[in-house]
Amino acid sequence: MLLISAYLPILTSFMLTPFCSLDQKAQDVLICYGKLKPEVILGYQTLILEPKHYFASDVRVFKKQNKEVYAYISLGEVNVNAPHYKKLSAMTTGKNEQWDSYYLDLESANTNQVLFEIIDSIFATGYDGLFLDNIDNFNQYGPQKKQKQALIQLIQKIKTKYPAKKLIQNAGLALVPETCKYISSIAIESVATAYDFKTQQYQLSSAEQWNTLSTEITAIQRKYEKPIILIEYANSSTLFTQIQVRSNTLDCSLFVGTIDLQKLPIIYSN
Repeated sequence: MLLISAYLPILTSFMLTPFCSLDQKAQDVLICYGKLKPEVILGYQTLILEPKHYFASDVRVFKKQNKEVYAYISLGEVNVNAPHYKKLSAMTTGKNEQWDSYYLDLESANTNQVLFEIIDSIFATGYDGLFLDNIDNFNQYGPQKKQKQALIQLIQKIKTKYPAKKLIQNAGLALVPETCKYISSIAIESVATAYDFKTQQYQLSSAEQWNTLSTEITAIQRKYEKPIILIEYANSSTLFTQIQVRSNTLDCSLFVGTIDLQKLPIIYSN
C-alpha cells in the first residue's frame, strides 16, 4: 500500500506545519490522496492524486503547473470508502485487515468491466496516466498470487486501449520482467524506512533490508531502464536526513511523507 510538498504556504484548512526547505531531488514527486487546492500545487515532475476529489477543470490546472499528473487506482483491492466499493464488493476474495479493504477477483469479467469504467472516467478527466497500487499482492508470496496472469493481462489491456498514457507500477518488483513492456516507471515503498504498523513507529529499515532492496533496484534499473520513485515515510528531521543520506546513493526520485498520505507532508530543513 501506499505513498509530498508544495512550494507555496498552504492554507490553514490543510492544518499543516509551515513550509520548510527541501533539496531539489526530493521535490520531484508529490503524492497525496487527500483533497488539494490545484492552484497552490506547482513545479512537480510527477504528481499522483486520488481522482475522486477532482473535476476535469482541476486536472487542467494541475497539468498546467506540473509536468505529469497521475491518478491513483488499486488493481488489487477496493477500500470501503472508495466510490466504486458497492459495485465491486460482491467480487472480492478476502479482506486486508490492515487497510480495511478487500481483495479483488481479477479473473472475474465483471471486475474487469468495473475497473475499465473507472479507468475510462479517469482518462476522460484528463490525467496523463495511472499509479497502479497493490501490485505486490500478486507476487509469489502475495495474497493474490494465483491471479498473477489475470493482473498482467489487465495491465496489458489498459496499455493497449490507452497506448499514449503512462503507467507507474507500485512495488511488485518480481513481476517487472512481465510488466516492463507496459509500464513507464516503478515506485517502491519503504526501502530506506520501515514503518511499524503495530506500534505506529517511523523508523529506518535494517541495514540488511536496505542493502538487499537497493541492490535489487540498481539491477532493475540497469536491465529495464525504468525510472524509479522511492516512497519513504518519516515524522522527524533526524529520520528525514537519514533517508536522504541513503537515497543519495541511488539514481531515483524521492518522496517522503507520512503513512496516511492524506495531506501534504512536513518538509524538514537540513
